[in-house]
Amino acid sequence: MLRQLPHRAPALIEKGQAPQVEAWCRLVLAQNPGYQEGMFFLAVALFAQGRYAESITLNQQLVALHPDFGEGHLQLANALESGGRSVEAVPVYRDLAVRGGDPSLRAEANMRLQNLERRLGRP
Repeated sequence: MLRQLPHRAPALIEKGQAPQVEAWCRLVLAQNPGYQEGMFFLAVALFAQGRYAESITLNQQLVALHPDFGEGHLQLANALESGGRSVEAVPVYRDLAVRGGDPSLRAEANMRLQNLERRLGRP
């Protein structure tokens, strides 16, 4: 069950089965507290259900426990932006765009940062 999570959760969420992924992740995390992928996919499942505040809180815990997990930072910024806290998303995107380990994550963060700053009316 633990090893299947990172491989099956994205497709299930895409198919609209976020509540099932949420339940699965909660079960995994009950047995493996702090498990990076469990926390991440739970945050994504909450986000997919429009539960942005819960997703943000969980993402904040995730990046505190796993500070080098770039996908967690990107998801945190995305949840902040989608949850109406765009100004708070800016430094998260900016930090990831500068220091993110994976070049594709840096590029994604930079693109989202530029788009967000345009929407916020920043040069």
